[in-house]
Amino acid sequence: MQKGKPKSAYLISGVWRDYGQVTHYAVHELYDPGVSGIRKFSKEKTIELVISSGLPFYTWEWNYDKGHFEMGEAIHAVHDHYLWTTSKNEMHKSLGHLISYSWLPDE
Repeated sequence: MQKGKPKSAYLISGVWRDYGQVTHYAVHELYDPGVSGIRKFSKEKTIELVISSGLPFYTWEWNYDKGHFEMGEAIHAVHDHYLWTTSKNEMHKSLGHLISYSWLPDE
């Protein structure tokens, strides 16, 4: 975590799964300038943060053609149990399209 620079948003770049179900999210803090490294938060902790932080959340998606991450869609907590993105005024459940970090060893 960086000090002395206020956060302006959170970014989620990927997920960890267990038997196909999302269990954790890769959360980053967006600063001016810069982005923090991955912080692995449980699904429940991430949803709590989306609800209580007062800061916006966005997907942070890898652009394979350009070779870097780009800010994506806004993320919302729905019924305090799910994370959804909004695209073209439609709600889409799950962040399953993000990078899978399940192959990384636990710390």
